[in-house]
Amino acid sequence: HPSAIDHQEFLWEEAYEMCQRRHTMVLPFSAVKHLEGVQISPPGVVPQQGRRPRTICDLTYSGVNETTVELTHGDAMRFGRALRRILFQIYRADPRWGPVYLSKIDISDGFYNVCVNANGSKQFGIVLPTPPGEEPLILFFLGLPMGWVSSPPTFCALTESAADVANDRIDANWAPPGHRCDSVADTPTESTRPASKTGPPPRIRHRVKGPVGRTDVYVDDFILLAQGGKRRRKRLRRILFHCIDMIFRPPDAKDDKWKKDPI
Repeated sequence: HPSAIDHQEFLWEEAYEMCQRRHTMVLPFSAVKHLEGVQISPPGVVPQQGRRPRTICDLTYSGVNETTVELTHGDAMRFGRALRRILFQIYRADPRWGPVYLSKIDISDGFYNVCVNANGSKQFGIVLPTPPGEEPLILFFLGLPMGWVSSPPTFCALTESAADVANDRIDANWAPPGHRCDSVADTPTESTRPASKTGPPPRIRHRVKGPVGRTDVYVDDFILLAQGGKRRRKRLRRILFHCIDMIFRPPDAKDDKWKKDPI
């Protein structure tokens, strides 16, 4: 793909970093050409304004997408409705409990946190650009790749599950133990944005109800909505941290420096 040629330096750096993080492995073509079931596709690079480019696999070229048996839950991809749900929760909040605070938690490395088995990994090979005269190198994804038709619904099913468990535990008033990310999350973020102004109250009759405590998610971005004092907001955030750890493996003492915390 022309984008891969234009970004070949980026692809080499990305391949090295992903191998260090155990997300991929790179083998010479001579080591894989006789393996049964190997599929090799061309890579592509999607430029992103203000962010690193994103590597994707053109799995339509090798026919992997067309031959994939659809076993995932497409309903997990609730694209386009997350903002409406969040705004509705804010609109319906009882102002007696104060403003609604929002906290966003992003899952680092996204799809790559979900491992695939060995047979699946053989389907996700891409050929890296190599100088003329050198043996081609084949990169295999060990996690869900960008470009596979089942990657988005599989990943979204996991993040939606984490959000559902978090909401259940919020409703149950769970008091979780401390979390490794507490101190980082307590660090204030510098902002030049002016303070929000109080707007008119909603045109609805407020029922007697408790403060808002709800988690929503859009792909890999968790949004926590919370009312109440600082202590309650911290407890709800801690609940979400622990529920994310239930789905995406947190780092432990056996990991090296390349293991990235999903949170």
